[in-house]
Amino acid sequence: MKKSRFYAWIFFVVLICSCNDTTNLPDNINTKASFPDPGKFSTDGLKFITSFVNKKAGTMSTLYGNVLALQKTKDLNAALVGGESFTLVTWKQQEDEHWFGAKIPGDLQSVEILKANSGGSQMIINYQRYEGKDLVLNPDTSYNRERIKFMLVQRASVMP
Repeated sequence: MKKSRFYAWIFFVVLICSCNDTTNLPDNINTKASFPDPGKFSTDGLKFITSFVNKKAGTMSTLYGNVLALQKTKDLNAALVGGESFTLVTWKQQEDEHWFGAKIPGDLQSVEILKANSGGSQMIINYQRYEGKDLVLNPDTSYNRERIKFMLVQRASVMP
């Protein structure tokens, strides 16, 4: 009986000691995908709407929005009412070194922000695109209509 307790105690000590190795934790955190300056963009009140992958461009994106934006994306025929705020974050894909064949977000590529405000009888849409690791405002407006349309036609993912 004493031998079995002794072996059980040894097993327990070895188990506890093997679980306390935290030297690999920082290597498992994907810091490439994080925002460079957390104060530049506020994520307060943003809800997940949908995500998608562009295999041709090698990117992955996530669309976030406030509660009004989430409600708009749930209804196929809903029009903008004003107050909706969408944020589309796009990353370059990279291979996951911990899971064979998996892709994870890599370098931050762009953040697109769309805000709809009701200005009396018309809808005012403010669109801005920030690019690169430092998220510099892109002054080029040549593709704004296409990007706005793309963001507004996205539908919310089905969530339990």
